Amino acid sequence: MKQVKNTLKNKINNYHGWIAVLLVGIALSSCRVSTNSETKFEYGQAIRQGATILAQAMDEIKTPAISIAVGVDNRVVWAAAKGYQDLEKRVPADTTTQFRVGSSSKPVTSMALGKLLHQNLVLLDDPVQSYLSFIDPLLSPITIRQLAAHTSGIRNYKNNEFNSNIPYGSIRESMEVFQHDSLLFQPGEKFSYSTYNYTVLSAVIEQVTKAEFLRYMEKEIFIPLQMYHTIGDEKNKTIAGRAQFYNFQKQDSTFKKAMEVNNSNKWAGGGLLSTPSDLVKLGNSLLNNTFFNAKTTSVITEPQKLTNGKINGLNYALGWKNDTARLFQQSLKVQQIHHGGSAAGGTCMLVLFPAYNLSISILINRDGYASADLFKYIYPVAEAFITEKRRAQSGEKYK
Repeated sequence: MKQVKNTLKNKINNYHGWIAVLLVGIALSSCRVSTNSETKFEYGQAIRQGATILAQAMDEIKTPAISIAVGVDNRVVWAAAKGYQDLEKRVPADTTTQFRVGSSSKPVTSMALGKLLHQNLVLLDDPVQSYLSFIDPLLSPITIRQLAAHTSGIRNYKNNEFNSNIPYGSIRESMEVFQHDSLLFQPGEKFSYSTYNYTVLSAVIEQVTKAEFLRYMEKEIFIPLQMYHTIGDEKNKTIAGRAQFYNFQKQDSTFKKAMEVNNSNKWAGGGLLSTPSDLVKLGNSLLNNTFFNAKTTSVITEPQKLTNGKINGLNYALGWKNDTARLFQQSLKVQQIHHGGSAAGGTCMLVLFPAYNLSISILINRDGYASADLFKYIYPVAEAFITEKRRAQSGEKYK
């Protein structure tokens, strides 16, 4: 009898154990469904509005493909793409299609600068020559800060350098194009935008980290930020998701393949490929201080002063522009931290709205379109998501 009781007791305990496991499983399943449902519920209306705006942009911009992503509260809540990443092969664009981001490479590089500052491996007011022994004396006494803020006096592109198709074996070699030219002004006195500032900055990053720039970015920036579709636009490398790039021919409204370029002269300032989702992940990390601390974020996003004590006219920080926008028919003034980019066959915009923990990026695979004109579509998308976030926070019920 005792043996029977023990057997029965064990069966009951096992039964209770299975019930417990089943209940836990149901609970976990409910959490997963709830999280997914919550994402759709919170931003369903904004996503529908965003899709309408994206279709409008596609039609008005006249681009082979357009891609967008939105991040709210440190997560990508919406990403979409329309059109073709390759017109000739009829390959549809999707959210992993990689576009040329042009000068939006600069805020990506600023994350590397921020990391090195956070690690105390560089100091902003150190002279460049303390890191680069091969630097031309003409470029001293330029500081790291002045490079990142475009107040160094280093010239920008001339002749056909923007669309250079020359392969450079190293950053040092690419610097020979400009580093022996006279400065435009005494460092710090004026603001003059030049991608070559970031070419020099990338040489400093290489020297400090003892790693090739693109390899360092992949290991220390892209992978930690889960930017798995961001990479250098290496011409002779097979990159499956890379879009075909186009120039829009206004005279007959057709597309022509963009000219062949080699971006080895400007990896850090204009030579990256990326997706809106990857750029939004970067924006999310900056807004939420998940990559480095708030102090470092403040340092790289603070508009820089000239030697006269005035902030430069573009409100340019260290790889970012930091100014304001007016939303909701000009009724709401908000801070925006942003950077646009143009490249051969590509146009980009990345905008962060700190007050709403909101990041938005749009990319297209055509050139000849001003990156600032993408604000026309980013702002109404921002308004849609801000409105929906406000409703969610207030508990208002809506469809």
